[in-house]
Amino acid sequence: MASNRWSWPHLAAAAWLLAAVSPASAQSTAATVRELQRRIEQLERQVQALQAANQRKERSLQAVDRRVEVLDRKVEVQQQAQRHITQSLPKVDFDYKDQGGLTLKSADGANRFTVGGWFQADGRYYTTQSPGAASTFLIRRARPFLEGTVDNYYDFRMMPDFGQGTVTLQDAYADVHYFPQLRLRAGKFKEPVGLERWQDDRWNEFAERALTNQLVPDRDIGLQFHGKLWDDLLEYHLGVFNGSTDAVVTPDFDFNNAKDLLGRIFVRPFARVHSEALSGLGVGFAATYGTSEKNIPLDTYRTAAQNVFFQYNKNAFAAGNRYRYSPQFYYYAGPFGVLGEFVYNSQEVGVFDPVLGVRTRQISNYAWNLTGSYVLTGERASFEGINPRHNFDPRAGYWGAFEIVARIDQLVVDEDAFNGGFANPSTSAGWALEWGVGVNWWLSRRLKLQTDYVRTTFHKGAPNGGSRTPESAFLQELQILF
Repeated sequence: MASNRWSWPHLAAAAWLLAAVSPASAQSTAATVRELQRRIEQLERQVQALQAANQRKERSLQAVDRRVEVLDRKVEVQQQAQRHITQSLPKVDFDYKDQGGLTLKSADGANRFTVGGWFQADGRYYTTQSPGAASTFLIRRARPFLEGTVDNYYDFRMMPDFGQGTVTLQDAYADVHYFPQLRLRAGKFKEPVGLERWQDDRWNEFAERALTNQLVPDRDIGLQFHGKLWDDLLEYHLGVFNGSTDAVVTPDFDFNNAKDLLGRIFVRPFARVHSEALSGLGVGFAATYGTSEKNIPLDTYRTAAQNVFFQYNKNAFAAGNRYRYSPQFYYYAGPFGVLGEFVYNSQEVGVFDPVLGVRTRQISNYAWNLTGSYVLTGERASFEGINPRHNFDPRAGYWGAFEIVARIDQLVVDEDAFNGGFANPSTSAGWALEWGVGVNWWLSRRLKLQTDYVRTTFHKGAPNGGSRTPESAFLQELQILF
């Protein structure tokens, strides 16, 4: 009953409330819709504004991209032009580590021009000699050179010598090398016969070469095929030359139709073996054959101190066949090096006798040489000199490289030279035996000071069947490459 009693008032109150609230709710909903519509319109305007701004930015970015593309193209064109200019410009290089020389070369390396040189200032101090020259200072060699490459395959070299008060053209040749296995050299250059003679003057262990060099040619004019095979395992030379007196540079023309033929082969059997104890071994053989006629001067032999100890009589002359051969070797392992060779030289010599007329005889002389070296500072010895680990610099405590050297060599003249009246035993020795020791101070690769002591004894060469007085001398040489 209680629930029924409260029902009707409750219903009446609810009806009254609904009647009062309904108009207000309708008014609030309409206002909310209008507010939402206003906000939507405002958002649409903002979106449209943002879209318009984005479109403007896109058009601006497109314009910037087009300008960037134009600038990139201009930069690319400029870079191409710069590369073209750079490639067309020659390059300049100075060899400050090895042999010196200022090089001008094209960017592609096809053309190269190098100017350089060296000079050697010597001192000779004789302690005993009879007869001989006075102790002296001299410019032993002064040799500027020009060399280079044209169009990749054509080398050239020209080198005069202004030493000892004379001017001599030492080298003037061209070398064609499409293939390293077959090269052609023509002009004036060193004949590759004696091994120590073949070694460059800049890298000799002693200030003066051994007696073996008195029996081999120096520079001559000719034509030569040469090359290296099997990755430098084998080197060969085949040439034809005017022919010349031994140990002197030939004149720039020939005096007769006779020519000398030359052949040389040198093998480094272990060049490709990665072993310091084996890779430095080289063994070779060289030979020449030709005909020397009367207007070719005969040889004159000198000691290491450059005094004459043998010469033919003035009425003797070259009269026929001449041949030479020379087995040779070198071996370098770490700081140790040794070089040895034997040279045999046979020349037909003539002399005019008022009674018997012209008499000829084959005169055969020979010489041998053994030279050893050791680098005290530990650098590697080689056929091409020493590269000091540090150049001389007392401020930094560096002293360069020190090398000690020793040599023994002998030249023996054929007894027939004296028995046949071609030479005078009272003025010319029958043999000379030399030994020497020295110290080489490599202040740098391009600066070297050599100090040697050499002593030479003789058989014959004095009046009444006596022997010439032994000769001894100190030799010094300062060498600089530039």
